[in-house]
Amino acid sequence: MPVSARRFRPVLGQLSSVRVRITMAATAVVAAALVVGAILLVALLRAGLVRSLHDAAPLRVAELAALAQRGPLPDPLPTFDAPQQTQMQVLDSNGWVIAASGPLHGRPPLAKRGEHQHILADTSFSSGGPWLLQVEPATLADQADTVVVLASLANVTRSLELLGGLLAAGLPFLVALAAAVCWVLVGRALRPVEAMRSVVSGLDGGRDLGIRVPEPPTGDEVARLARTLNEMLDRLGGADELQRRFVADASHELRTPLANIRTAMEVASRHPGRVDWPAVAADVLVQDARMERLVSDLLVLARSDAGHLTPLRKDCDLADIVRAELDRTLPPGVRLEAGALAPSMVSGDPDQLARIVANLVDNALRHAASRVAVSLTPAGRWVELTVRDDGPGIPPADRQRVFERFVRLDQHRSRAGGRSTEGRLAGGAGLGLAIVAELTAAHGGSVRIGGGPGAVLTVRLPLR
Repeated sequence: MPVSARRFRPVLGQLSSVRVRITMAATAVVAAALVVGAILLVALLRAGLVRSLHDAAPLRVAELAALAQRGPLPDPLPTFDAPQQTQMQVLDSNGWVIAASGPLHGRPPLAKRGEHQHILADTSFSSGGPWLLQVEPATLADQADTVVVLASLANVTRSLELLGGLLAAGLPFLVALAAAVCWVLVGRALRPVEAMRSVVSGLDGGRDLGIRVPEPPTGDEVARLARTLNEMLDRLGGADELQRRFVADASHELRTPLANIRTAMEVASRHPGRVDWPAVAADVLVQDARMERLVSDLLVLARSDAGHLTPLRKDCDLADIVRAELDRTLPPGVRLEAGALAPSMVSGDPDQLARIVANLVDNALRHAASRVAVSLTPAGRWVELTVRDDGPGIPPADRQRVFERFVRLDQHRSRAGGRSTEGRLAGGAGLGLAIVAELTAAHGGSVRIGGGPGAVLTVRLPLR
C-alpha cells in the first residue's frame, strides 16, 4: 500500500465511523428540510402579500366610484393611499383613457377590457415597480367603464429580500447547530457501545471471560445488545470451562491406562524370569481395550460437537439389537433379566443404537446390587427402552448432571470391582450416559431418569 494511503487511513476510518455517518446524514436531512422550508416560506409570504394587494383593488375602484358620484373625475386622479403606491387608469367603453393618475397621465392604455391580473415590469413612468396590474370593471357616473389598477410590488420585493437575507444568514447557523446537537447525542448514545467494544477487545485468549460489559439502564437497543453480549460471554465462559475440564479429564483418563501398561511392562522387564507373561498380556489387553473405548467415546462426542453425528437411516428391529447386547459376560453376583421385548422397527444407525443399549446396560451393571432388568415397550408412535437396576439410585438433584461429560457422582472414582455403592458411574470415565444422550438426540429421541428402588433409565425413540 502506498505511504500516502497508509497516512490517510486513520482519517478515512474516522470518516467511516457510525457517529460521523449518522451526523452527516442527519445534517443533510435537516439542511434539506430547512432549505425546502425557507423556499416554501418565501413563496407563501409572497403569495400572501400579492393577495393582499389584489384584495385592495376593489376598494380603490369603490373609492373612485364614490368620487365620480360627486362630479366629473379629475384628471389626473388623486392618490388614494401612500404616494405612488397605487396608480389607476379609467377606460371608457371604447378603450380610451378618460382619466389617469399623475404618473400615467398621457400614456396609452396599459390593458384592455377582459384581461387578467399580471405583473407589469415597466417602471419607466414611475419608480416603485414592478407593478401588479389588475383590470376591474366599474360603473362610474352611471356609465360602464374599466379601471386599470396598478399596485406597487416594491414593498413586497423589499420584504422578501429582507426575509431572504435573514434566512441566508440563519440557515447555516441552524444547520451547524443541528450537526453539533446530533454529534453530541449520537456520541452519548454510542458511548456504551464503545465501552462494550473496549471490554470485548481486552479479552485475552479466554482467560478473561469472567469480565462482563456494562449494561446501561436505558432499556433500549444498546441495553439489549449489552445483555446479549453478556449472555454470549456466559456461554463462552461455560464452553471454555467445559473444554478445559474436558481436556483435563480426557488427559487424566488416557494417562491412567497408559501408566498401568507402562508399570506392568517395567515390572515384567526387571524380572522376566519370574513374570506370568499371560497375565501381563491379559492386563495390557484390558488396559488397551479401556483406552480404545475411551478414545472411541471422545471421537463420538467430538463428532457431536462438530455437528457431524448424523446417524444412518436404516430400518432395524430394536428388539434384536437389545437381545444381542444382553448376550454378555456378567460380573459375579449380578443377573441380567430381559423383560418384555416387543418388536420395534426404528429408522437409525444399528451401531449407534447398539451403543446406546450397551452404555445403559454397562452403567446399570456397574452399580446394581444383584439385578438388572431390560424391557422394550411400544408407546404410541414411540418405543421406550427401559433399564432398571437395584442399586442405590440417582438423587433427583443429580439426574440431569449425570448426562454431562466426565461426571461421576462418586468422588474417589474407585474402579475396584467395577462397582461402587457410594455413587453412580464408578469404574467408568463418565462418558457413557453423555454418549447415550447425544446419540438419542441424534435419532430424534429423549432420555430420562426415574427412581425407586434403584435407578430407572428410559430412552424414548420414534418408531419407523
